[in-house]
Amino acid sequence: MFLSVFFVLSSKENNMFLKKKVALLASVLVLNSWAGSSLAGIEQAHLTVRATLIPTSCKVEVNGGAPLDFGSDFSTSKTADLKIQCSNKALATISVNDDKKGGHTLENNQFVLVDSQDNKKGYFSIKLGNPDLPNDEIHAKFLVTSTDGKQNSQWERLSSPYLNPINSDGSNRYISLGTAASTFDSNNAQLAFDDLTVPLEIKVTADEGKVSEDENISGKATFTVMYT
Repeated sequence: MFLSVFFVLSSKENNMFLKKKVALLASVLVLNSWAGSSLAGIEQAHLTVRATLIPTSCKVEVNGGAPLDFGSDFSTSKTADLKIQCSNKALATISVNDDKKGGHTLENNQFVLVDSQDNKKGYFSIKLGNPDLPNDEIHAKFLVTSTDGKQNSQWERLSSPYLNPINSDGSNRYISLGTAASTFDSNNAQLAFDDLTVPLEIKVTADEGKVSEDENISGKATFTVMYT
């Protein structure tokens, strides 16, 4: 006599079992596909970026390059513009040399006037006007001076509007555009610019009573701009 026992799955249970097998098979196929792709290699592409840095350059011009001719009338002053234009905004320091100084002693803001024999016959002065620059809501803008013209030196507002030769012992030998947090702030610093115009007023004082005939006299000042 034989006893046989059979386990019969219902239709519903059979369907669930088949679905689990199909899902398991699909998961295995996906894993195999991903593993095969990772072993295929790595491709890379590079982006190269190029640019050109152009050094800042500045040019300076006084009175359009033309001389100031006072003739024989020294009673009134003449005006000129000092213009500085830079290719990029730069910190710039302005100084001026008295080219006719020679062996003469320079006093205060005097630039020497000499005759054809280099004898001193008078002097001329250069008075700085205010640059036409609007103050913004945060910073005031004005001319400043320092003892050596260096960026890290102490910059102060001009105590006098007269420019002194760099080859003298006077003040205001180095001039720059400055800024402060407010008009009343004593902590000043140089302000970068790319276009600056400073009006100048030139006054001649000559020893008219010491000549017996017409005599031509002249003076020369060279402006230098140092910038970074």
